[in-house]
Amino acid sequence: MSEPYCLVMTNTQTTFHKPYFVSRFDSEVLEFAAFTPNTEDTDQGDLIIGFRSGRAYYYPMVSAGTYIGLILAESAGKYFNANIRNLPNFEASEDLFGSTKNLVDVLLAPLVVTA
Repeated sequence: MSEPYCLVMTNTQTTFHKPYFVSRFDSEVLEFAAFTPNTEDTDQGDLIIGFRSGRAYYYPMVSAGTYIGLILAESAGKYFNANIRNLPNFEASEDLFGSTKNLVDVLLAPLVVTA
């Protein structure tokens, strides 16, 4: 698992232009998780889970604690199966996000920090 970092998505063709917290996983199944806190209630937010298969799923209104649990879990796959898998979700289709490939490329882009 990598450390989460904040990535501001701008100049993308997706509908998302909010701060994301993105984590990559050293997992056979999960590739990344992206979480954006709700602006009205930061204890909840929207979660996108990307899989090694290339599919991505959007989980609306997930608790911040669930995301934190995922990134701190010894096994992200086991945590996902026990705590996230059965939450209401939508496949991250082009209808929902624009280009799913663009979304994944932007989320997994290396973080560039300038001083």
